[in-house]
Amino acid sequence: MDVQDAIDAPRVTSHSFPSSFAPYNYYPGYVSLEGRIPESLQQDLERRGHHPDRNSDYTRNAAAVEVIVAEPKPGFLRAGADPRQPAYAIVR
Repeated sequence: MDVQDAIDAPRVTSHSFPSSFAPYNYYPGYVSLEGRIPESLQQDLERRGHHPDRNSDYTRNAAAVEVIVAEPKPGFLRAGADPRQPAYAIVR
């Protein structure tokens, strides 16, 4: 998958692990789904005992990333920027 396609793809965010900041909250079984995730996936997660909640498409709540991928052979740099926040991807 192209780096920009991967960044643009719909996201599922797990809350089953302690957060990075005190008081390190975690919510086992809770997941957030971007609106572009099919309803059938949400239903399947519920059947498996998860607690999914829906976010809007391209929500900033699903985190945001900017990526540079260095490919030593053939010597390419590839970049991608997240549409979930104002950002640019520039490599030289």
